[in-house]
Amino acid sequence: MCTYMKNIAGYKMEHFKGKRFYEVKEMFDNVYKQVTSFVPMDSVMEKERTKRADEISQEDLQQMIMVVPVEEVYVEALQVKYLIIDWEVYSEDTRKYWKIIRLRNHTEAYQTFDDMLKKFDRDDMDKLWSLVKERFSSTDPTNDKERTLWVKLKRLFEPDTDDILWKLQKYMHDPLT
Repeated sequence: MCTYMKNIAGYKMEHFKGKRFYEVKEMFDNVYKQVTSFVPMDSVMEKERTKRADEISQEDLQQMIMVVPVEEVYVEALQVKYLIIDWEVYSEDTRKYWKIIRLRNHTEAYQTFDDMLKKFDRDDMDKLWSLVKERFSSTDPTNDKERTLWVKLKRLFEPDTDDILWKLQKYMHDPLT
């Protein structure tokens, strides 16, 4: 039974560990019932089922269709992109996040810089870098999240040959002589 279910239904041996015979038999019966009750598309039963579906009356069809006047529908583009206007460090319990605030009060929270990079495009990164530079032009970063954001963005936008990251990158791509 286990071999049959592995080959037919894609079960793995972990599914059967710790199970009693009657539990495995129940699983087998379900799989076997699915296999034996399979109905090919061109069978008689399928044709009867489609006939019944085609026999929907015009009245039923009218009840299913609801016409909505155009002025009642509010249409907004599917991919609306709002500009970043501010950011802050947001803490929830013991975790800290970067809270990105966009126009029209849309906010997003990111715990790692990599998640932020996946979601942002070049314009977002430019705007965030300008906001971070502006904030830290007069003050220094006070907590780890602020410092991390400052360092990561600075490494992206202002590469420094003395920075240890750039030194390591150089040795990774240039063979030592």
